[in-house]
Amino acid sequence: MIYWLAVIAIILVVFSLCVKFQSPLQTKTVSVKFSVDEKLGLVADTDELDFGRVILGSSSIKSINLTNYYNFPVSVRIFISKNLQKFIFSDSEFILELNESINVPFNLIVSDANFGDYSGEILFEFRKL
Repeated sequence: MIYWLAVIAIILVVFSLCVKFQSPLQTKTVSVKFSVDEKLGLVADTDELDFGRVILGSSSIKSINLTNYYNFPVSVRIFISKNLQKFIFSDSEFILELNESINVPFNLIVSDANFGDYSGEILFEFRKL
């Protein structure tokens, strides 16, 4: 009897680990860049998140539209490059329902930075719920 309880417990642990660590359905990487300067500059580009030139002490918001085309809800996790984490802020995880579209805002806050160019990536990870 104890043997079977141990076997069932091991199977449940392995199953829960497999579910928890399942591979993402999809990942999408978006390039991010901005420059800290004394003058403001604007950029209109949809292939990347380009904040253009920003003035030290200022902030800016850009959004990326996400739509769930799967026939089930998905969990979305957002990972921002380590070198940009003190400048760019967004929700890190949320759920997209079937056919739901949302604009995900990314807030750039440049309160403490050196003049120059900054770049990195934002990774979107989509998982089945």
